[in-house]
Amino acid sequence: MDNSKDTWQILFKGEILTGFEPLKVKLNCMKMMSISLEKAEQLFCGRKVILRKGLDQERRDKYENLFREQGMRVYFVKENDLSEQKHPVTLTTPH
Repeated sequence: MDNSKDTWQILFKGEILTGFEPLKVKLNCMKMMSISLEKAEQLFCGRKVILRKGLDQERRDKYENLFREQGMRVYFVKENDLSEQKHPVTLTTPH
């Protein structure tokens, strides 16, 4: 299978990486996403939220690094798996 045509979604569950201060992560999220503190708080409530869709591998890698630097644990879902519904959804997370 040709992985170069895979597209990804970024899924966020409100998780903060170990070693990061929660308030600082939320403030960084506000700046990075140009949202209010209220909206940022909602993102960190534990619900699953899709932050981005339709990312190619290069943009997926860019966002993985960006969110990790901000202290946000994000997951990546292959959109191809979602459309086929034959295979389990592939979730990957930064190590």
